Amino acid sequence: MTQKLILGVFLMASVSSFAATPSSELETTFVKEVGTTTQDRTPFYLNNFKMREHRKVGVALGLGGSLGIYGVQLELNLDDENAVLVGLGKGPSYNSFHVQWKHSFEGQYFTPYFSTGYSRWYNSEIKNIDNSSYVLQTVLDQETRERGPFGVDFIVGSAGLQFNQLDGEWIGAGFYFEFTALGSLQKTTLIPSGSVGALYYF
Repeated sequence: MTQKLILGVFLMASVSSFAATPSSELETTFVKEVGTTTQDRTPFYLNNFKMREHRKVGVALGLGGSLGIYGVQLELNLDDENAVLVGLGKGPSYNSFHVQWKHSFEGQYFTPYFSTGYSRWYNSEIKNIDNSSYVLQTVLDQETRERGPFGVDFIVGSAGLQFNQLDGEWIGAGFYFEFTALGSLQKTTLIPSGSVGALYYF
């Protein structure tokens, strides 16, 4: 009888403690540790930081910006706010790559961010690229554009807005658009550009 009484008191205390815990805290716990809600266990994150805690790697396909006409980019989340970006791109008669640091701000479905780093555009062939890119027309002389090869270096700065899918079947997916400035290291020239793309966090 005593054991049943003790067990009953223990169970009542446990239920009372669970019921007294705010639902937001319970949801945060499940989102952080399990990645689901307490009601139906469907995928859900409270914000972009919670998603980045669980999904450390992002892959993006982008158009424009520091990668040229198009490119692919790998994002490695170091923590909630900071990530390293490594990308490979291509344009008419040239290739490119970049390495950048990205800082994201806390938010939900739409979050702002900025990034900065280094980009290189190059071509090792003897080829006329005079009409391939307005960026290269700005930083290369006429003779180099007509004959090649070339290699140009940029300091990159970007500010953008990113959409994050935080729930449902497409959780981890998103898209972004950003304004980019390319600072030529060969010439004291600042070239405006922009980029849009889709991404997915694993």
